[in-house]
Amino acid sequence: MEAVRDNSDFFASKKVTQASNVGRFFSLIIFPIMVGVYSYFLFIDVHAGIKTSNMEVASACPEFQFTCAADTKPYGCEVAPVGKKSKRIFAEDGNKKLHNGTMVPGEVGNFVLCPGYTDGLDISLRASQNFNPQGSQHNTPIAASCRAPTRYKHLGIFVGATNGLVYIVDLKTMKRKVTFNLRSKAEFQTITKCSSLCLSTENNMGGAGGATLISCDGKLIAINPSFEVNAETTAVLVHQFDKDFQPTTGFIDPKSVAAFIGGTYGDATGAATKSRLHRVTLDKPTPTEINTAAGKIVTDIQASMVRYNPSKGQCVKEFPGQPSAAHPLTGNGLKKIDPADVTCKAKTTETDCLAASCTWRKKIESYNFGYFGDNEGKIYFLNDLADMASTTTVTAMTLDVKPFMTTGTHTGIGKSYGAITAFGNNEQEDHTGDQVLIGTGSGTILAYNSDFNKEVWKATLSGGQVMVIADDKYAKTKSFIGTNYPGTLYTLNRENGRISQATDMDGSITTGFIVSDEAAQSQAYISTEEGVVMKMTSDINVDTDPQSGKRVVKGAGPWKHLAKKIGYIRRSEDLNYDGSAIPKDIPVSDETHFTFPPAGEGLNVFTMVGSRTRDVNKRTLNASFLAYDAVSVAGFSQYPCQTKQADTYCKRINLAPLAMEVLISPQYSTLQVVSIYLAFVFGVIYFLLLVCARGIVRQLNLKTVWNANPFADPTSPPQTELTTGRRKSEFRNPMAGEENAESDRRPSSLINKIRTTQKKVLENNNSAV
Repeated sequence: MEAVRDNSDFFASKKVTQASNVGRFFSLIIFPIMVGVYSYFLFIDVHAGIKTSNMEVASACPEFQFTCAADTKPYGCEVAPVGKKSKRIFAEDGNKKLHNGTMVPGEVGNFVLCPGYTDGLDISLRASQNFNPQGSQHNTPIAASCRAPTRYKHLGIFVGATNGLVYIVDLKTMKRKVTFNLRSKAEFQTITKCSSLCLSTENNMGGAGGATLISCDGKLIAINPSFEVNAETTAVLVHQFDKDFQPTTGFIDPKSVAAFIGGTYGDATGAATKSRLHRVTLDKPTPTEINTAAGKIVTDIQASMVRYNPSKGQCVKEFPGQPSAAHPLTGNGLKKIDPADVTCKAKTTETDCLAASCTWRKKIESYNFGYFGDNEGKIYFLNDLADMASTTTVTAMTLDVKPFMTTGTHTGIGKSYGAITAFGNNEQEDHTGDQVLIGTGSGTILAYNSDFNKEVWKATLSGGQVMVIADDKYAKTKSFIGTNYPGTLYTLNRENGRISQATDMDGSITTGFIVSDEAAQSQAYISTEEGVVMKMTSDINVDTDPQSGKRVVKGAGPWKHLAKKIGYIRRSEDLNYDGSAIPKDIPVSDETHFTFPPAGEGLNVFTMVGSRTRDVNKRTLNASFLAYDAVSVAGFSQYPCQTKQADTYCKRINLAPLAMEVLISPQYSTLQVVSIYLAFVFGVIYFLLLVCARGIVRQLNLKTVWNANPFADPTSPPQTELTTGRRKSEFRNPMAGEENAESDRRPSSLINKIRTTQKKVLENNNSAV
């Protein structure tokens, strides 16, 4: 019955478990922390953006910033637009904002990059000259090249083959100083073709500071570069050869009195009886034919060389009689010396030497030996250029030394190797171990000793005819050898005769020369049939000889192009939200800039793939680009470099036809964000209400207890179910003694009294109804 009454009281407090310490810890510490963590991640999640990207067709031409690297000093860079769209933009700008043209080292310029297979930007190192840039309509090879006379040794002379143009270039900076047209003068209006002859002499030839001899249509022309801008006014006719004769090679005697010139007639009418070798006195330009003892030289000549004569003025005993197999001539055309002689060596004057029936060899010590090679592989030797420059007749010797003799007859090397197309002078500083190099039409290089009577080594190139062998006077530096097809430049190690480092050029190599001033650096200037002149360098290693104390050359590095870096183009930058640029200087780094590979090395064609990232939350905009070797831009074989530099020194870059647009926007809409925040706020309010309600109920229960027991202490409410929420069985009987602590606990009389009072109230209410 008691249980029924208890269950019928709907307002009775439920029996609950008393709170434990663990419960209090989780409620007061862990739960608030979890709510805070949840709030933080809710905040992050709401503000985290979603990246959406899509590929779009690139149509705009964004602006880029290019920096010409300081490594290009003293040459700088050259920039030119590629394609119709790019050229139109640059033309409309008029160089007001967009840089177009040459740049000094370290200079920064603004450019645009346009998408399109033939659009973009060409950037070149200014270490070459392309005399036939795109659109010039010339397409003319360089026929001849040489260094200007000593007074203007910083200048180089380059002659076009068929356009009648002569170019004067500053060899230090590779800037073109003068371009003039020979046809502007009446006596040269009809010239059609210039040959490979280019000789510089200290003879003024009507000008000042020396002159340079070139030849066009058989005309020997003297150009004086001293006035530079007005150089064409100093071009004068020295001599008119047969119009079918093309002077191809030659040299000047040590005193600049006469020029010794060889050339070709080819298949011209009557060529079989015409001499190919001439001497032209510079002050009185009347040519003299140079013949051999057997008669005229009627085979075409393409190669020549001047060598050093080390004669120091000495008395020697030559082997008597005619040269023989046992005692052949030396390569200098002299009889061999008897090594056992002591009598003649003791004579120190020419008079005493001749009185002792010895031979006196006068002191020369200058570049006084001259050689010509013809298309049959024969060599003709002039043993005293200083003397032959002023004699009435000039007789050349056939070089009757063992490598060129067949059963007592001078046959040359033509049957084995073809025509002699180039000579090389592999010298040493003291001329004790000089070598002579011969380049042939079959692509073979032959090296002979200083006496020219013994083959030292032989090398065969991979292909092409040897067109030029350029070297200097330092034995341990590196020469270069150029071929006409496929236009390859080889490096010659002069210490061991090894040929290596093949480098492809822009077209067949036609001419070239090397300059080595003060043994600091070898500088090579290579001309091609594409009308391009390129510059390469080889560092010379100089040290002090511990014994003599003199500076000596210890070696040289490989031939290389000039700059380690051409420049940098900015590939990443922050923009204003509207897309406009933020004017500020950004230091060059791998993260923000793309570095072009060195000139002549690495890749030459690049495409920039664009990506624009717009962050709606942060209201920022970033443009970044990735450069890679691509097929979406035309190569130089399809579309030549638009600068005035060689293709080898040119880098092309354009914009990819597709671009990526990245949008970072909130991942929730405004309605979703408001809903999430309201749900969180309402949840917090609900929790607070629960806490407050629990406190209010407790206070009401206390009031009920006090009303039922007015004699209770108001400052210390009795421990009841209403005031504590504990079960009945958890209370001790206050009337029981300590000895009855183990007995069953019973509800207190106070609880029974409260319940009885409540039941009476209910019964009265029910009876009243």
